[in-house]
Amino acid sequence: MHRQRVSESLSALVFFFFFFCCYLPSVSSFGLLSRLTAGRTGRYTVQPWNPKQQRGRQDDELRLVTDLFVDSFWRGKVGGGAKELTESQNKTLQAQQYVEFKRRYSTTALASQLVLCKDTKQQQNNIIGCAGVQVDAVTIFAEEEAPKQPLLLPLLAMILPDNIIIKNAINIPAKPTGRWDTKMKYAPVMSNLVVSRHYRRQGIAEQLVAAVEEACQQDEWGYDECFLYVEQRNTPAVRLYQKLGYKTLWKDETAKTLLPTKTGSLESTRTTIVCMRKQLLPPRVTNNNNKQTNNNNKNKMLPFLPF
Repeated sequence: MHRQRVSESLSALVFFFFFFCCYLPSVSSFGLLSRLTAGRTGRYTVQPWNPKQQRGRQDDELRLVTDLFVDSFWRGKVGGGAKELTESQNKTLQAQQYVEFKRRYSTTALASQLVLCKDTKQQQNNIIGCAGVQVDAVTIFAEEEAPKQPLLLPLLAMILPDNIIIKNAINIPAKPTGRWDTKMKYAPVMSNLVVSRHYRRQGIAEQLVAAVEEACQQDEWGYDECFLYVEQRNTPAVRLYQKLGYKTLWKDETAKTLLPTKTGSLESTRTTIVCMRKQLLPPRVTNNNNKQTNNNNKNKMLPFLPF
């Protein structure tokens, strides 16, 4: 009897092992989360923000996005930030963030896009998430070979709790800064990804990332990759990007960031920024030769820029 129970227990363990190894990798993280939360996320819409709308409405929505970002990102910022912002901190961050959003997303002259997630059941203040992308100069290695991550890293990022830090089984190289090992190229860079504290763990961040990646591949852009920068100490964000297929290129241990302190000030502190990249599906083929020529020009390498 005892041997039979041991045998049954071992069979169960083998079954769950093959389930995690075979089934989960074949299911995209977005598809998995959408099935688990279908009842809760059906009321949410993810759509690009229109900078061409009426001036008053444009400013109002941008103010709402600013409020969301300051509350969701700056309040209790990873790294020891104050759990509650003082009136002075909030006012300063609101002003700086609004100017940054307006400069980056409210003009059609720049290749940029702001994506919003809205709760259709809320009549007011219904913006509950946002993410942005902008074509910018990116530093890459001259040989264009990113360090390879362990095969099980995306799987571990899906199943382990948020408080467990996943470290790569490789040494992440430092940001290339020398003329001999550095190239610059124009590519889409994702940023400003936040979800309201009241709507997290419902797959909204994954939907926003998917919308950004779709914007990168639209006919006007035609890119097959997306980059991002994230603080290494922001473990939940790093795990999310790893789960969605982003791989680490390099890290910069000399970077600076603002940190709202408990004393009411905004201090410039040192942090480690990680650059990550994801290879996207090939963009749609177009018969317009001019667009193909423009896309080819975008992918050309830039000369080294000393910054």
